[in-house]
Amino acid sequence: MDVLHTTKDLYDWALSKGDPRVEAWPLMESPVPVLTLVALYLVMVYHGPRVMVQQKPVSLNSVLVVYNLGLVGLSAYMFYEFLVTSVQAGYSLRCQPVNYSNDPLALRMASVCWWYFFSKIIEFLDTTFFILRKKNEQITFLHVYHHSTMPLNWWLGVKFVAGGQAWFLAMLNCFVHILMYTYYGLSALGPHMQKYLWWKRYLTILQLSQFFAVILHTGYNMTTDCDFPIGFNYAVFIYAITLVLLFSNFFMHTYTSKEDQHTQVKGRPTHTITIAKHSYDNSKEELNTVTITKHTNDNSKEELNTVTITKHTYDNSKEELNTATIAKHSYDNSKGELNTLTITQRESLTQLR
Repeated sequence: MDVLHTTKDLYDWALSKGDPRVEAWPLMESPVPVLTLVALYLVMVYHGPRVMVQQKPVSLNSVLVVYNLGLVGLSAYMFYEFLVTSVQAGYSLRCQPVNYSNDPLALRMASVCWWYFFSKIIEFLDTTFFILRKKNEQITFLHVYHHSTMPLNWWLGVKFVAGGQAWFLAMLNCFVHILMYTYYGLSALGPHMQKYLWWKRYLTILQLSQFFAVILHTGYNMTTDCDFPIGFNYAVFIYAITLVLLFSNFFMHTYTSKEDQHTQVKGRPTHTITIAKHSYDNSKEELNTVTITKHTNDNSKEELNTVTITKHTYDNSKEELNTATIAKHSYDNSKGELNTLTITQRESLTQLR
């Protein structure tokens, strides 16, 4: 019982140190609501794909366009508020304590910090849409880690340090999200937009750059005599390092490894394709045909349209399609044809279904 009383006293003491200006704001009175939302999110991440195994993917293109462009608008609003408020209030990049007064600019900064926190709750829908569309390969550790920790981090930020030093990283992230959700919104318009979305690699580089900027900004503040809670600086510094490591791994896996495996076929670059449809012959345990609906092609205005898989090996014990040779296709190229293309990347059968 003494442990329970001590824990309760510590909990009450911690809440008493919160910013009284935000106590009555939605979700801010105690951590219970946001902890509940994060717990439900993690339950969804675990059980959602299992529930969808026997279901068909849900077509959400129109919803995704509205959702992503809505987040572009929200991110643009928050970026504007962070930038304009910090300039008008004379914020310093080197050291910026929190202004806990009811000054209009201080309240304006606290308000946009709350909207930034709430936007992280809204972004749970990113994962929801992946699950409904059966894009389970997108639900990586990085994705879940980032989406589940940001609401907790920013609940603490708004509750105790609404403004001050934390303004810089939030403003940077809003700018990145303007571009990121623009990319996703355009992508949701359909395959015909792919030729305009060549800049995904640079978006990842921009995401990494913001974390390095946060590390430099916070690291410098940690070495100065600044009236900003040092514990929050340490937390932000360590968290940014974890994101640099995870995003660097994603970048290496997504881009660098693909470049290393890039091969030439008849003097032309190998095409990167996404398989979106197939027919599966259960009686023969063979994957027979696939239709390509999205690809990247280094040759302008040339399209790889359809392919038929005529040879493959199938490991029943591991339920994996190991290799496949494409021997039939249609290829829009007046100067010649790409006769064969070998897929060497292992594809999970459950993903192809």
